[in-house]
Amino acid sequence: MTLATWLADDVEPRLTECPTSLRETASALLQAIRKVIADETTTDADGLLCERPATKRGTFRIISAVDLEATFRKHEGSPAVLGTNAVISTTATRIRAAVALTGSTPDSEAPCAVLRQEQAAGDTLPAVLLMDQAAGHGKTRAQVDALSQGQTTMVAQIPLAGGADLSRFTPVDFRISDDGRTCTCPNGVSTTNIYDHGTSEGRFFRFRAVDCRGCPLWNDCREPKSKPNAHRSVYLSDYHLYLRAAERFNATEVGKTLLRSRWQVEPTVAWLVRYQGCRRARRIGLAAAQVQLYQACAVRNLLMWLARVKRGQTKPRARRD
Repeated sequence: MTLATWLADDVEPRLTECPTSLRETASALLQAIRKVIADETTTDADGLLCERPATKRGTFRIISAVDLEATFRKHEGSPAVLGTNAVISTTATRIRAAVALTGSTPDSEAPCAVLRQEQAAGDTLPAVLLMDQAAGHGKTRAQVDALSQGQTTMVAQIPLAGGADLSRFTPVDFRISDDGRTCTCPNGVSTTNIYDHGTSEGRFFRFRAVDCRGCPLWNDCREPKSKPNAHRSVYLSDYHLYLRAAERFNATEVGKTLLRSRWQVEPTVAWLVRYQGCRRARRIGLAAAQVQLYQACAVRNLLMWLARVKRGQTKPRARRD
């Protein structure tokens, strides 16, 4: 890393002397070198360069000197693989959007990625986007609502609170008022004692011991070692109201029907992976991966349309000379 730093420091002042085409290439490589140094190393108390702990590396890490856009893609329970994150939006009859993202891009960003592509193409945005729990967080729902200007609603199961103690009531069991200033517990007791988190998009609501005294749900809400005079804090994100609206919608017959139909996207994904090789990119670079995904989705749409023509569900268009 010391050698890489020397190289970057020495080459950067000379970029203005290079031809334009070479300058652009060299500048991109220098930025990559700087990023690798920042992601993989740190300086200790004595000023010595050392390897950065794995848990503190950057979200997007450059892995290959040949393909600067390829990153590790990690599925729970599976080993990490080098590649991209292919995202599609499909109806029962055709794939509407297909976006190739870097492998480190979390699944929660998929809804906005497909909406942006549809907006760029001038398409009408869908009224509903249906996805698994990865898109069920309040922040993702809020981003979809803002990006679509209220035209699209995110439908997904609500994930359990990360790191929450599931042996007692979690934030999902508490209710917040429309103005975001009052929190009500499962026993119907409300509090307006609010404390900003400070580092995240949310706040703590504190229930005093006197508020909880004699509560029949004490054992369901408190830790076994909780003292009788201890307060109970509940962390709620700024997107909690989106979760409450989602909870109400998911409980309706329309919501239940939509959630049960999510499996219909799996055959399309399986076809792209098994028969079109979309698990592995054939060329280097995110742009090449995007073209490969476009081609595979176009073939899939054509085959689905021909199948509907064969079944008499649609008619072939008249040929124009």
